[in-house]
Amino acid sequence: MAETVEERVRRVFADFKKVPVEEITMDTTFEELGFDSLDGLNLVFELEEEFDMTIPDNQVQELRSVRNAVEGIEALLKAKEEGIDVNAQAMEEFKAQQAAATKDREAKQQEKRKTSKTAKETTEKTTKKTTKTTAKKPKTAKTSGDKAGGDASDAPAIEKEDTPAG
Repeated sequence: MAETVEERVRRVFADFKKVPVEEITMDTTFEELGFDSLDGLNLVFELEEEFDMTIPDNQVQELRSVRNAVEGIEALLKAKEEGIDVNAQAMEEFKAQQAAATKDREAKQQEKRKTSKTAKETTEKTTKKTTKTTAKKPKTAKTSGDKAGGDASDAPAIEKEDTPAG
């Protein structure tokens, strides 16, 4: 007699966790088995291989127990019997997610370029104003102490000798 979906799922869980199948019940949770997110993902791959199907992402996110896995796989198998290609449906979901992610990434890059362009224009305007202000600054007249075109404050100070009065 062929195994039921429940028996197959319980066997996959047991093999994955390396425990006797009797320890796995319909109410066994991922938490009870000590599964982290990577374990859960690897278990999904094992279930997909066992049942020769792709489990859509939205159903993967709902998996929390053996019962969730059994019910989800039974629904996918029923859909498959009704002629619904769950693998093609999963692929279409994946493509839609990828397209949305690409569109979002491109929008962020365009916003970043726009912000960068605005910052560059602001910098250029500031530089032009600074250049104009510097060019209009009046030059001071040369004095006798002026050597290389500097102003009088650059000239060396002349010290007077202190002579005693008298």
